[in-house]
Amino acid sequence: MQRKLAFPLMTVLLTAGLLSTRPAAYANTISLALTNSLEYGSPGSTLAFFATATAGGANAANVFLNSDSFSVSGPLTLDDTGYLLDFPLLLAPGQSFTGELFTVSIPNGASVGAYTGFFDLIGGPNDLSTDVLASAPFTAVVPEPSGVLLFGAGIAGIAAAIRLRRNILAR
Repeated sequence: MQRKLAFPLMTVLLTAGLLSTRPAAYANTISLALTNSLEYGSPGSTLAFFATATAGGANAANVFLNSDSFSVSGPLTLDDTGYLLDFPLLLAPGQSFTGELFTVSIPNGASVGAYTGFFDLIGGPNDLSTDVLASAPFTAVVPEPSGVLLFGAGIAGIAAAIRLRRNILAR
């Protein structure tokens, strides 16, 4: 009878022990914060986005930054050369890195509006991992022509008209 109770009792104790232990923090926690998540640019310009990537202090090992993935609304284009050339291959627990993450080019024909996108860091506990570690949304805005410029052009036009009228009356 004792043998029949021993196996279920051991199973219950083992299950309770496993459920009560805190799981180890693997090398898959990272945060990504864009310095400016909202940028303004005119057609024909390029916007630079800077970011800080931070590995969690509770990580048990290094976090490998193996790749990236991104998307941006057309007609804008995104260049991830900043990430590929400047960001480290890995971050130790608690380590941070700040640098240019990517640039967004606004073509000359871009219309006024807000264009959205996202940038993902891909990696994990080894150099072959392909988990999405962090994602950062961003917005690139092509503003309307400034009201100050329009007002200035109007004042310049009025001044030119007054000067022309004075020249005509002076003759």
